[in-house]
Amino acid sequence: MESFDRKTVLVTGASTGIGRALAMELAGRGASLGLFARRKEELEAVAQAVRHRGAGDALALPGDVRNPEDLRGAVGRLVDQWGSVDAAVLSAGVGRPAHFKRFELDRIRETIEINLLGVVNGAWALLPVFRGQGGGLLVGISSVADRRGSPLNLAYCASKAGVSVFLEGLRAGCRKENIRVVTVKPGFVRTAMTEKNRIPMPFILDADEAARRIVRGIEKGKRVIRFPWPLVWLVSIYNLLPAGLYDRLFGRAG
Repeated sequence: MESFDRKTVLVTGASTGIGRALAMELAGRGASLGLFARRKEELEAVAQAVRHRGAGDALALPGDVRNPEDLRGAVGRLVDQWGSVDAAVLSAGVGRPAHFKRFELDRIRETIEINLLGVVNGAWALLPVFRGQGGGLLVGISSVADRRGSPLNLAYCASKAGVSVFLEGLRAGCRKENIRVVTVKPGFVRTAMTEKNRIPMPFILDADEAARRIVRGIEKGKRVIRFPWPLVWLVSIYNLLPAGLYDRLFGRAG
C-alpha cells in the first residue's frame, strides 16, 4: 500500500480543478507539496489552504509546463528544500473545444503542448532525480477519451491518447528501476474548464471526489486508474465500433 505520509510530492496544474483537489487530498494524508502552475497568487492561496489541511509543508512554484526548464527548476528547488522528490502528479491540462471545421491551429497547438508535452517535460525533469535517489512515483492524467477521435474536439482526444501511450511506454521501461508510473483516465469532472462545455457530460463527478478516487487508486497500487465505471463501460463499447460505423455515427456530430 502506497503511503503519502511525510512524502514530498510535486503537483502540476495545482492552482485549480483536479490539480488543486489532488493537492488538498494529498495534504490530508500528510504529504509535503510542491505546487506548480502559472498563476503565483492562486498558488500562494492553495499553499495556505493545504497547510491548514495538514500538509507537512508547501511551496508555491510558478511556472509553465510547456517550458521544460521551468519544471526542472521546480524539481531542483524541491530537492534543495527537502532533499528528494518522492512523487509527482502531472495534472496540468486544458480542454478547450477544437472543431474540425474551424481548425484553430493556435488552440490545437496549445492543448497538445499543455496536455501532452506538459507530461513529457515533467518526466524529463523528474526521471534523473528518481534514478539518482533510487526510485519514485510518476502519475499522469489522461482521460477515458483517449482511444477514439472526436470531430468536435480534435486536440483534446489526440493529446490524451498521446499521454496514455507515452506513460504506458514509460511504465514498461522503468519497471526495473523502482520507478512506478501510473496513468489516470477520468471521465467528466466538474471544474471551471468543464463548466464551459456545451455537450452532455454523463456521470460527472466533483473534483474532490475525483481526487479521492485517484489517490485511493494510487494507494492500492493500480497501474491504470479509470472512473466512473458506468462511463468506462459505455466508452469501452464505442471503442469497439468498426471504423466505418464510428465515422457514420460521430460524423453526424460535425
